[in-house]
Amino acid sequence: LLGLAYAPNDTGLFRSELFDRCCRIGFEHDEAKKEQGDAALFDRLAAIRKKNRLDVVIPNLDFEIGRYQRIAPELDRIGIRTLLPGVAARRKLGKQGLAELIGRHQWSGFEYPETMLVKSRSDLVRAWERFGNPLILKGLVAGAVRLFSLKQALMAWMRFKAEGEAQVLAQPSVFGEEFGVGVVCDRNGRLIDAMTLKKLVMCERGKTWGATPVPLLQAVTDLAEMLGKVGWVGPADVEFIRDSVTEKLELIEINPRFPGWIGFSGLTGANLPRQLVLAAMDRQPVPVGGDKALTEGAIFMRTVEEIPAAASTMAAFVNRGEIA
Repeated sequence: LLGLAYAPNDTGLFRSELFDRCCRIGFEHDEAKKEQGDAALFDRLAAIRKKNRLDVVIPNLDFEIGRYQRIAPELDRIGIRTLLPGVAARRKLGKQGLAELIGRHQWSGFEYPETMLVKSRSDLVRAWERFGNPLILKGLVAGAVRLFSLKQALMAWMRFKAEGEAQVLAQPSVFGEEFGVGVVCDRNGRLIDAMTLKKLVMCERGKTWGATPVPLLQAVTDLAEMLGKVGWVGPADVEFIRDSVTEKLELIEINPRFPGWIGFSGLTGANLPRQLVLAAMDRQPVPVGGDKALTEGAIFMRTVEEIPAAASTMAAFVNRGEIA
């Protein structure tokens, strides 16, 4: 198992119990040099495969998905498999695409919050008058913020614009129990396996620090139908909130990668990364369901662990590009 890291302070470098070897890859921040960045990434992965035998690569960060999807055909040619959603599928299930898709279809397992596209100050004022306080603003690329006054909303909208988001989405706030679903789909858009958690503890940034497995059978069934309609391939992180007023399950967003808590799936027997690797290599998946003895009453809790990190190891990673 190889870990791919960008910097010597990436904490995964020092998880020797998980990784046989960690290798450095680069990142091109300049969008104008995207082609050069893609070529450099391909060359690096090819070199890693030649030395260490790399069969499947699983990108886990938002900015990586597009990069790996663009070079996926070249990677496949040299024997490195990927399992990633295409551009069209990501667009259809992106923040703006979801509102349009769900407006044309009805699913009994969940709904989608009423949404307005904000292109101007006057659009934002109309959204505030329509949805009231608090208001959610979401960037089409990234970011979401809850706002409690029109002044806050205008300031947030200007920040989005300054960061390159000319358009944002406005939604009413939905309060209630929060759920996360990790899924894997095969190359035909068929859902292979899924794991659903009810969130119990979240940090100030909204990240899940504690959760427990729960069944959301109808929602997962409808989700599988939705993913199949758009031809989704690979992993997804799906967020739901059960509205405390209407008791309806609201679909919040779908991300084209595994959720941050994905390691918990392996601990309960529903190992979604393993299912992805098998599907990427065109092998039969492991029977779904996980170990009920492990999932019933189990709680995922995220903790902080202090680990020693030798400066010599960091230097070796920088100078040699890998550590074992």
